[in-house]
Amino acid sequence: MKKNDIIENEILCCFYKLLRFIKHDEFIKISEFVIPRPELCDKLISLKLGNSYLIGFPIHLENTKYYRTKFQFNFSIIITVKEFENNFANYEILLSKIAKIYQSLEVTS
Repeated sequence: MKKNDIIENEILCCFYKLLRFIKHDEFIKISEFVIPRPELCDKLISLKLGNSYLIGFPIHLENTKYYRTKFQFNFSIIITVKEFENNFANYEILLSKIAKIYQSLEVTS
């Protein structure tokens, strides 16, 4: 993929070491959790997807320097139900730290 390529309405994800795309109709079903409304940001979000969980920590920034005056991102991972049950607290710490570090870097840039 070239730097200027744009992938609309798809998420590139790593799922059990396989690279795949989530297509538009699948994305629509989970989009409100992947790109949540601002009041759900700065919180850990988890969503059960069959035998897996999608866990994310979305961040919402508002500033006139951004297109549409906002910038939103979400660091997410997909893990098994067993991994979720055994290590949820560790993933919560990891995702929140990564999101907060990236937020800090973005705000200071």
